[in-house]
Amino acid sequence: MPSKILVVDDEIVYWTRLIEQIFEEKIENNEYEFSFAQDGIEGLEKVSDFHPDLVLADIKMPRLDGLAFLHQLNEREQNVKSIIISAYGTIDHISQAMYEQAYDFLVKPIDRLKLESSIRKILLVSSDLNKSKEILATDLTKKQSSKVNYSSVLRLSKDLPPPQQLNLVSDVISQFSLDQFNEFEQQLSSLKLQVQQGEAQRDLLLKEDEERIKQGKFPLNLLRQGYIEVQTQSRKMVSGEMKQYKYLSVRWIDPKTKRLRGKNLKKKDLKDPDVRSIVEEKLGRTLNPSDL
Repeated sequence: MPSKILVVDDEIVYWTRLIEQIFEEKIENNEYEFSFAQDGIEGLEKVSDFHPDLVLADIKMPRLDGLAFLHQLNEREQNVKSIIISAYGTIDHISQAMYEQAYDFLVKPIDRLKLESSIRKILLVSSDLNKSKEILATDLTKKQSSKVNYSSVLRLSKDLPPPQQLNLVSDVISQFSLDQFNEFEQQLSSLKLQVQQGEAQRDLLLKEDEERIKQGKFPLNLLRQGYIEVQTQSRKMVSGEMKQYKYLSVRWIDPKTKRLRGKNLKKKDLKDPDVRSIVEEKLGRTLNPSDL
């Protein structure tokens, strides 16, 4: 049985193209099945008919927005995991999403690697865990689940673009008391050191990639940041027969232009153990002869 995923967003054409590009192979292999709704009201109807394992809901929609949709979903005690999508990553949006028990929070424009990773992780949650949650669904646990999980808020805020991260931090600090602000100010030097160490590590990885490029090897940092797509191409043989070939490509968002870029992986790239290891980790499977 395929995992059923419902997308609730008024930008259905955008989502259809995005899903076809990322999950074409999983759809063909009957691993994932997608359905779409253009607003929260239609989404509630689809939940009853489609019975999804996971729902992706945009916050801003006509008639019934994503947060109100999730609230009604929880009121009906539907045991459906959810991801909230928004063009604005404010502390209010993240907090409300957590109150409505959203598993993840993604910001538009969608980072395809994060979307793929989030869906895969959520669907890997065992059915035993879901049964345990149902058994423990007393009034007390319901009250506890309604509280904001701030460790999750921190994890989700890391996925926001830098300008939105800055706005988020500013919103939080502005609510500090004077004592809290003074305590935070004392910690700034150690936080700055952590940032410097992180940047030094990134610089080191970039230099390693420069050396790899000089040696004709595929840059590893590019692989780590991007996501892998399985592409198919049809070629006409001399006999007139059409033959299909598969090849792998890496896609990433250029940090300067914010545009999606891509690069095909050649056979010699995939023979590199370091490249192969990262590719297999991202695909979630061992490479087979048809990939090569």
